[in-house]
Amino acid sequence: MTSSVGHPRAAYWIEHLGLEVLEGESGWWTGRFRSAVDVNGAGGPSVACNAIYYLLEPSRPINAWHWLASDDTHVLIEGGPVEYIVAAADGVVSRSVVNGGANPMISIPAGSHKALRLTAPDSFALIGSVVAPAWTPERVRVEPPALRERPPWLTDDLMRRLTTGA
Repeated sequence: MTSSVGHPRAAYWIEHLGLEVLEGESGWWTGRFRSAVDVNGAGGPSVACNAIYYLLEPSRPINAWHWLASDDTHVLIEGGPVEYIVAAADGVVSRSVVNGGANPMISIPAGSHKALRLTAPDSFALIGSVVAPAWTPERVRVEPPALRERPPWLTDDLMRRLTTGA
């Protein structure tokens, strides 16, 4: 399973945590916690939150555009940096870099589209993610945002890569 992984620490974490390929979005993941508390939020009934490990590495350096009905907080555990591109519900597009220094965490508001990518092609990033209310298939859409305006740095090529995960 890890023979095609392009970074030795990534291969270690994939094996150690039992990460699997995340189809559609790309990258590697495994679930670690699912709350027992029921909630009824804007996206319908769910449990309060869930937590996962998520990993990007050279053979899967991009987490493709997807929309979540829930808030999503990521903490960089090891590796990075990772660039986050977020299209908020109001259409404003921003980008942030999460790193192991002064900016190890990012929270993406519910109703936003996000994509993320490694900033260095030979690096990796192990991320902890908490989604509240919890992730369910009905609360996610793997799709690019419909943008009225794009900032100049969000080129056609970058949009294509963030949409396909390649």
